[in-house]
Parts: sequence; structure tokens; C-alpha cells
Amino acid sequence: MNLKGTKTKTYGIIIIIGVILITIFLSISDIKFYYYNEMADYSMQNNNYLKAIDYYNKIIDINDSIYEVYFNKGAALIKLRDYDNALKTFDEAKQLNSNDCELYYNLGLIYQLTNEMDMSNSMFEKTIEINPDYFKAYSNLGENYVKLKNKELALEYFNKYLKYVPDDFDTLRIIDDLAKQ
Repeated sequence: MNLKGTKTKTYGIIIIIGVILITIFLSISDIKFYYYNEMADYSMQNNNYLKAIDYYNKIIDINDSIYEVYFNKGAALIKLRDYDNALKTFDEAKQLNSNDCELYYNLGLIYQLTNEMDMSNSMFEKTIEINPDYFKAYSNLGENYVKLKNKELALEYFNKYLKYVPDDFDTLRIIDDLAKQ
């Protein structure tokens, strides 16, 4: 009897069993990931933001390096008006992808909603730096400069916005009101 051949076969079987177990484990993780992701999307679509956040956290437990998960969790936190946690979550997202104009736009919105206009303007400017055609940032900058009572900059940004959305009657009315001041 050849013991050396038996050992080799035993090691081979152990390796095969290990590969099968790893494959099963990875498949279960993949299944959980896709299930949680679908449930998070469904929860967001149905305005159940707390449930969506719960699913995003479960996804992060499986894989904490997916930018979109942090971005979507941040968006859910904005909907809940949990701005502090939204800022933290977007900062985590920024560590994974610092070149997404929507990330900076959402940060601009948070700072706008919390009346931190300088930070808001900075984030909207970064949005435009990354994507000069992100027209919503021009409108928000116009709104911020109205609040800051800077008529010239407000008009400048509203006019840039109108190049993309020329029939925005609310913006046209604001410009008209500013021109009368």
C-alpha cells in the first residue's frame, strides 16, 4: 500500500472541500448583498428611509468599500433630516470616490439646509468644478447669494442656470425681483 498517494489524495479532497465551502460562503455573501441592496432600493422608493439605512448598514457589514452604498445611505439620512450623520456618511463616501459631483452637490444641500452658506457655496463650486453642466448647482448658488444679500452673484448664477433651464418661471421671477431692487 502506498501511503504517499493516500496522503496526496486526502490533501486533494481537503482542498476541494475547502474550495467548495469558500464558494458556498461567497455565494451566500453575494446573495445577502444583492438581497439587501434590492431591499434598500425598494425601501428608498417607498420612502421608508430608516429601513433603507438598516439595509445599507448590513451591506456595509459585508463590504465596506462600495461608494454607492455610502452615497445612498447619506441620501436617506438627508431625507430624515439627520444632517450630522449624513455629513459623516458622505465623508466616508468621499474616501472611496472624491470625484463625484453629486456627492458635493448633496454636501452643498446639507450645508444650505443648515444655513452654513460659505460651506454650501464651496460644495456647489466643487460640483461645478467637477461637472460644469451640473446646472442645479448654479441655481442653488443663486439662492445662497440671495440669502447672503449679494445681488450681483445671485444674478450671475441664476443666469448661468437659465442657460440650461430657460423656462424656469420661478427663477425668472426671482431675477425680475432682484432687478427691481
